[in-house]
Amino acid sequence: MFPKTFFQTFKSKKMRTKQLLFALSLLFLGFLACTNGDDDLLNNNDLSNILTQNSGWRVTSFIDKGKDETHDFASFSFDFNADGTLVARHHGDVLEQGTWTITSGAEKLILDIGTSKPLLELRDDWLIISQTSDKIELRDDNTDHLEVLVFER
Repeated sequence: MFPKTFFQTFKSKKMRTKQLLFALSLLFLGFLACTNGDDDLLNNNDLSNILTQNSGWRVTSFIDKGKDETHDFASFSFDFNADGTLVARHHGDVLEQGTWTITSGAEKLILDIGTSKPLLELRDDWLIISQTSDKIELRDDNTDHLEVLVFER
């Protein structure tokens, strides 16, 4: 049979290997969990660029408290300007001006426009659900009722 020291050495190496694998696993998970703060700035800039590249955004879906009110915006178009101003056009003519901002984490699009319906309905801080170069999907953060706003161009 083998001397006792061989088994102790084998057991010790096996234990060190397990500890090393465990430590490497934790290190790997730590790298996966890390985020780069610059990502938020890129997302913020991406959405700003998307909104300001072209004018003529249209509301293709507006759900207010579960009711489809998209038809209220059929004759409206919206221009998001790089200086943070928002222009609402009705049948091509400027109807009202307001402002828009994106929160620093690119989580919300804040619209401040309108003193009467239907534009007043858009005045809110909207959660950004998805964005492409020609479609922005937003949702109200109030979970008591469903509010959805979709802009397309």
